[in-house]
Amino acid sequence: MALKGLDIFKFTTKTNCKACGKPTCMAFCMDVAAGKIGIGKCPHIKPEDHAKLNGILTGTA
Repeated sequence: MALKGLDIFKFTTKTNCKACGKPTCMAFCMDVAAGKIGIGKCPHIKPEDHAKLNGILTGTA
């Protein structure tokens, strides 16, 4: 199951902190969905959510 940017966005803090290097959380999520950046670049996604999203993105979930 491929995730869309909005699916990933639901797991972010939506604070646009720029810790990932992107200007907004939505920009980060769109790049993750496109395979341009790894989900691990966001330090604010909960570890259990990170594992779940990573599994879906890599096809191991």
